[in-house]
Amino acid sequence: MDRKNLLVKKIYMIIFSSFLLSFLGCAKPFLKREDLIGQWKSDLNQSLVLNEDSTFVSKDFMISRYTSENFLSEFSEMTINGPIINGKGIWRIYKNKLCLTYSSFIKNGESINKGYGFTLSIIGSGFLENSLPWKITSGGVDDDKYSVFKKVE
Repeated sequence: MDRKNLLVKKIYMIIFSSFLLSFLGCAKPFLKREDLIGQWKSDLNQSLVLNEDSTFVSKDFMISRYTSENFLSEFSEMTINGPIINGKGIWRIYKNKLCLTYSSFIKNGESINKGYGFTLSIIGSGFLENSLPWKITSGGVDDDKYSVFKKVE
């Protein structure tokens, strides 16, 4: 009788351990600040450079028509794909989001000092979006489309 109970306990432990390991395998890896530092390019040739000193520079960053018309009309330029902005500012990570706080915009070669903030999603790769490399997504092209930024190695 003792042997039977011992075997049942071992089977329960094996099942529990397997479940726990598979659950931990699905957890998102911890996003490190160092993983984001560098140059990022989107599928639509947008550029975002995240510097080690928490500053950033964006080039041809596409924004939604709503944002352009209601908040940034004097700073955005219109292209075939929609409105774009160029500028620089400070970046930080908050709850797996990339927060870009612009301190100035560049239009026609002139720097215009004005603050504005954006929040971009950071996702992983793979089926469960939990493996490296990281991707940054922006919903600025049209209000229903997204740009995907990948790190330039």
